[in-house]
Amino acid sequence: GFIAAGHLQDLSELENQIKIFNDRAPNPNNNLAIGFIGFSSLATPTGWKNYEHILRTYKPSVVQFFAPSIIKNQNGTTNVELARRNGSKFIAQVGSIKEAKVAIA
Repeated sequence: GFIAAGHLQDLSELENQIKIFNDRAPNPNNNLAIGFIGFSSLATPTGWKNYEHILRTYKPSVVQFFAPSIIKNQNGTTNVELARRNGSKFIAQVGSIKEAKVAIA
């Protein structure tokens, strides 16, 4: 199943949606996918903290980003790297060949 985190403004609502998914999915740990709007989800340190919390706590199989797809935090770590470190695959909805190359690197 795919859950829209959208702007990731309400962490408790996203966690509620994940709980509903986990309660109803036959094998939730292998099927959870979460989509994020990049420019707003990771615009603040709190956004990065919440993103990492979701990755570590719920272990989504896949995360998807767009607008933009690839974002660096203050330490130079990208959302792609953080997803991979936590065992999630990454879908990058890209707007250019340059972004695609970064996403697959």
